[in-house]
Amino acid sequence: MDAIYKKIYELEQQGRDAVLVTVVNKEGEGPALAGKKMLVYAGGEITGTVGGGSLEYLAVKKAREVMQTGINTLEHYNLGDEGEGVHTGMACGGSVSLFFEAITQQKRVYIFGAGHIGKALFELLNRLNLRAVIIDDRKEMIDALEAEGDKIHADFNAYMNQTRFVPESYFVLATYKHRHDGLIINQIFKRGIRTPYIGIVASKKTLNELIASLKKETGENPDMSSIYAPVGLDIGGTDNPWEIVLSIAAEIQAVRYGKKAYHLKDKNK
Repeated sequence: MDAIYKKIYELEQQGRDAVLVTVVNKEGEGPALAGKKMLVYAGGEITGTVGGGSLEYLAVKKAREVMQTGINTLEHYNLGDEGEGVHTGMACGGSVSLFFEAITQQKRVYIFGAGHIGKALFELLNRLNLRAVIIDDRKEMIDALEAEGDKIHADFNAYMNQTRFVPESYFVLATYKHRHDGLIINQIFKRGIRTPYIGIVASKKTLNELIASLKKETGENPDMSSIYAPVGLDIGGTDNPWEIVLSIAAEIQAVRYGKKAYHLKDKNK
C-alpha cells in the first residue's frame, strides 16, 4: 500500500497523470479485497492490483477512460453469471465495486520574459488551473511581479541547461531580445523536450530567422508543428497586453483540450 502512495507523490513531482482504482466493496467470492488499490498510468501500465483476471483488465480499460474525461466514478462489476453490474465473465460469483479517481496534475506553462505580455499572461494563466512559471534575467522585472506563483530570476541559457522540464509542458517565448528566443527554442529541440506548444511573440520575418537558426543548430528539418507564431488565436484586438494574452491563453486552452480554432500562425497561408 505504501508503494502506491509513494508512486502518487512521484507523479506529482513528475507532472504525470494517472487514475487510482480502489476496491470499496466486495460481496461473495472473488479475488478482490476491499481496500486494495491499483494505479493506472496513461500508457496502461499499472502498480498494485484489484484482483487480477478479467476484472483487472476491465478496470484498466475504465481507468483509461476516466483519465481522458477527468471525471471520478464508481463502477459495479459482476463476478458471476447473474446479477447487476458490468459482467466480467468470471465464475467465482459475487460482485465488487471499484472507485476510479483521476489524479491529474496542473499543466505547466513556462513563460520566458517578464515584460508587459509575460507579466499579464502569468497573472491570467494562474487562474486557469495551469501552473505558470515565469523566467527573466532582469531581477527588477521579476521583483516587480505582484501575482503569486513561480517567479524565477535566472540567465535564460543557464535555466534551459539546468532545468528538468516536466513532459508535455507548454512554452511561451516573450523575451526582450529575439536572440534569447532563439537560444530557448534551439535548446528545446536539441534536448528533445516533449511539448505540444511553443508560442513565440514574433513577426513572420523574425520567426523565419529563428527557424533558420534552429535548422542550422540541429542540422536537420525539425518538426515545427508545435510552434505557434505569430502566437495566439485570431480573435481580434489591439496592442493592449491583456487583449494579446487573452488570445494566447485561448490558444493554449484550444491546444490543451484538442479543440479546433483559427490560429494566427495559419493566417495568410
